[in-house]
Amino acid sequence: RQAAPLDAVGDLARHTLLHPTRDHRDWRAWLDHAGERAVDAERGPTFDTLDLATNAAMQGFGVAIGDVTLVDDDVSARRLERPFDIVLETGARYFFVYPESIGSQQKIRAFSDWIAAHRD
Repeated sequence: RQAAPLDAVGDLARHTLLHPTRDHRDWRAWLDHAGERAVDAERGPTFDTLDLATNAAMQGFGVAIGDVTLVDDDVSARRLERPFDIVLETGARYFFVYPESIGSQQKIRAFSDWIAAHRD
């Protein structure tokens, strides 16, 4: 079965919205920012994490909303695509905390370097 077109934001009304949070705030905020009032942001399944919603999108279950930085590799590898260039800056931030005793471990340094390279 061929998916419905996704050429304009309003086309999302014919797609399953995948929610990374129980309160559906991400889709509501993005649709409001995009000026789209006809798409019901409450439709679609809810997942416990952004990763689960993103994986469901990769498997073809619908359209997920998420953090641009966290999906860049999947977009580059063509596992996901960004149908719209509309980005909503929410001001949300991630904090990387760890016990000082493991700060010298290679995996900690590598992740810390990755975060530094992708911050605003």
